[in-house]
Amino acid sequence: MLGSVRTPGLYPLPAKARVQELLELTGGLLPEADPDKIMIRRRLSKSQGVELMENITLPAYETLIGPVAMDALIEPGDVVTVLPKTRLEDSTMWVAISGAVLRPGKYPLLPGMRVWELLLLAGDVQSDARLEITDLIRLKIDGEGRTNAERSVIDLRPVITGKDFGPLLKNQDQIVVRRRQDERVKFTVMGEVSAPGEYILPSGTTLGQAMRIIGGMTPRAFPQGAKFFRMAEKDIQNEHLRHLAERLQSTVAVNERQSATIESEKDQKDFERTLNVQRAELTRIQTATATGRLSGIRLNELSTEDKTQDLLLADGDRIEIPIRPGSIRILGEVNTPGSLIWSDGIRPEQAIALSGGFTRQADKDLMFVVKADGSVVSNENSSGVSWDPRQRRYVRSRAGSLVLAEGDAVIVPPDLRYTPSNLSLLRDWTQVLFQIAATAGTVAVLAR
Repeated sequence: MLGSVRTPGLYPLPAKARVQELLELTGGLLPEADPDKIMIRRRLSKSQGVELMENITLPAYETLIGPVAMDALIEPGDVVTVLPKTRLEDSTMWVAISGAVLRPGKYPLLPGMRVWELLLLAGDVQSDARLEITDLIRLKIDGEGRTNAERSVIDLRPVITGKDFGPLLKNQDQIVVRRRQDERVKFTVMGEVSAPGEYILPSGTTLGQAMRIIGGMTPRAFPQGAKFFRMAEKDIQNEHLRHLAERLQSTVAVNERQSATIESEKDQKDFERTLNVQRAELTRIQTATATGRLSGIRLNELSTEDKTQDLLLADGDRIEIPIRPGSIRILGEVNTPGSLIWSDGIRPEQAIALSGGFTRQADKDLMFVVKADGSVVSNENSSGVSWDPRQRRYVRSRAGSLVLAEGDAVIVPPDLRYTPSNLSLLRDWTQVLFQIAATAGTVAVLAR
């Protein structure tokens, strides 16, 4: 006798005994017991065939019966389990099973519960289950008190055939029964989540579903600043940066040749200063490495039901959930670049004033803001730049007057324009090109 009874254990019974008699021997049901959820695991006198896959059948020597009534007959060797009636959401002790089973979900953790009990509660495996490779995901606490997810592989074939009960289950263990045709994706979670680590998930899993499997975020988490990285996007972004660097290099070379035509000494000095800034930006974009970050990830808005409003995971995806920063950053051409304590309602101009104001090299008109979610917008009506995953390139965007949010970064680029009275160098398209490059390089650095 197991489960929600006063004295679980082994009991001798007379022939043709019933469940009610066994319960009386155990001292009766506990207050949380559900008399309508009594299950019997029974040893079979003759094996039954369990289809593992096409043309392969294994012999099973045990079966699950139930729920059974109080007057159900008990046979020698039966294992009777009484489940609790406590609502699962009210219990802190649970285990879960998903994948190729008939009734996936969470179940109360019973004393001494093993994999076979959870599998039987789930109604057995489906016909396309891949029994030889099943995932057991277990939460472990390291020496520093951090919770990590540990994955191990178990073989369900001995459990299905009754030769083994499987591993002893612990609180919040998760069993994932793979399907024969399942493709798997590796997903890594870091930072302020309940169980950081590397997860192997079924193909088709969304980000929202994965976050629920992980157990959600800690109270200190800053979901608005979540950094989501994808390997395929990293390759595309690096290629785009390479093309930008080639165009910038050509532009700088043309302007260097034009410098010889400048007669005024003052114009020559101003032009050389502009060229030096351009060379610095060229070097920065040549050494910048894209991270593959996808901007605009809003974890709090992921739909629990509608997959079209969620993000489908790809193999190798990685997400980092930072701790709440409580600050904003002011970078670039300001007198005191760095971080400021965030206050509700603060705008870029106020933040820049608190950072000592603009330097002489600042381009005030082309100031832009990198939001905590990685998206890029501009202040007032000036042009900004953001990575468009559909077009797979950096594009110009527009935004109205901004109110800075926690985790945002204000970027003030250097002034790259030079238009002396007798020359028409560095036209608007050149300025736009340098601004896109400068923004791309900045975003690549901030994404790390």
